[in-house]
Amino acid sequence: MDPYIILNVSENASDQEVKAAYLKMIKAYPPEQNQRFFEVIREAFTTLETERDRLKYQLFDITYPSVSTLIYACLENQACKKIPVDVFNTAILEGVSSAIQRNIKNL
Repeated sequence: MDPYIILNVSENASDQEVKAAYLKMIKAYPPEQNQRFFEVIREAFTTLETERDRLKYQLFDITYPSVSTLIYACLENQACKKIPVDVFNTAILEGVSSAIQRNIKNL
């Protein structure tokens, strides 16, 4: 999920605004109440903590499409002919992200 949405800050937020939003979120959702959600909040903060971190996220974060999105795109525009079948087989069995990363050389 988008760390900007999790912390409820804009893409133009300063370091201080990101930290204030993080502190507000952990005060509202302490780890004692929900450890899993706290980890999500912490990961969002780590991703956006400094201006450099935010720039890195904006430039290099890649969110892969879901399997259903890939299949729909293939059916719509015949893109399947350009993608090796083993990539789709792996995507369906193991998840799109790991399949694309493992088979990126084949694309």
